[in-house]
Amino acid sequence: PEQFADLLDSAPFRLAAARRPIVVGSTGNLGLSIGTVGPALGFPTQVHMSVDATRWKKELLRAKGAQVIEHTGLFSEAISQARAAAAETPGAYFVDDEYSFGLLAGYAVAGLRLKQQLLNSGVEVSAENPLHVYLPCGVGGGPGGVTFGLKQVFGDNVHCHFVEPTTSPCMFLGVLSGKGHAVSCQDYGLSGHTLADGLAVQRPSQLIVDYVAPHVSGFHTVEDTVMLAGVDWLHAREEVDVEVSATAGLSIPWREDLIGAQGTHLVWLTGGSLVPAHEREELLRQAQHF
Repeated sequence: PEQFADLLDSAPFRLAAARRPIVVGSTGNLGLSIGTVGPALGFPTQVHMSVDATRWKKELLRAKGAQVIEHTGLFSEAISQARAAAAETPGAYFVDDEYSFGLLAGYAVAGLRLKQQLLNSGVEVSAENPLHVYLPCGVGGGPGGVTFGLKQVFGDNVHCHFVEPTTSPCMFLGVLSGKGHAVSCQDYGLSGHTLADGLAVQRPSQLIVDYVAPHVSGFHTVEDTVMLAGVDWLHAREEVDVEVSATAGLSIPWREDLIGAQGTHLVWLTGGSLVPAHEREELLRQAQHF
């Protein structure tokens, strides 16, 4: 590890990295992670973000050294612009949130990690005690990769549920209509706007529709007010602070009367530790109105 760190910090590596721009389109944690790691390693990094991306994420990315390019349109338009920018930039690598086997494999590692965490906690996963997992879903890459990994590890003993905002259920619409990426939430009169910025996506990943959707046990939608209430509940009851997107799956086991189903129920939280204190306080203020 120490030799690897030295290599990443070496002049030859830094010189090579400076010639290989990285481009990504994201309103959520993918853009935040790429926009943080890329500049730290010396790669010129562009993060294309839609109007739904929160201001604090843009400010944090700029502070980390990423170039943030804002688009007035929604997520699908921003990622199209990011793809076009990468194609026009010599030597650029595009991190494709819509169709990337590399990202799918990276997210799938979560299956191995969760297996070990459950073993350490003494939780058995079997036909008699299945695992029910509730995953926030935007374009589908994150929950799709996690589902793929969990299925590899637990097979039929795990049941994965995708949860989306009521205004932006692109994966559900893409699968239900059979149109996949060709469908848009706006085709059904849905705005695509939501406080859960990482889930503000209008077209689903065709990769996830093709390879993972058949293994999803259920699709659910949740309103912004419910997600906000989840932010407040986690803060007050568990002293856990998360962003709005993270709470998407929190109410589903009770709402759908699944909590009584045999097995272990696991709600997947997707982030919040980087949310600035003043933003967190504002979220909690909003949540207390409901």
